[in-house]
Amino acid sequence: MYQLVLIASDDLIAGLLDRNGLTTGNGNRWTRERITSMRSNYHIPVLKLAEDGIEPWLNLSNAAKLLKIAPKTLRLAAECAFR
Repeated sequence: MYQLVLIASDDLIAGLLDRNGLTTGNGNRWTRERITSMRSNYHIPVLKLAEDGIEPWLNLSNAAKLLKIAPKTLRLAAECAFR
């Protein structure tokens, strides 16, 4: 079972997808509304900020551990994604 980590708002997700040139299945740009619709269709919960105000970001080592891969593998994948 995977633990769901909520780290970004719909606006931020849409912006990241759009800036990286990724489009929807129909070739449209990502918007907050499209992210919200997709979340609804797939029953993905909305971002809920931590009560203490600390965002639940993961460092590379913890993210690799969660994914059950080597940290170097994750680093290489991240570097390839941003070239």
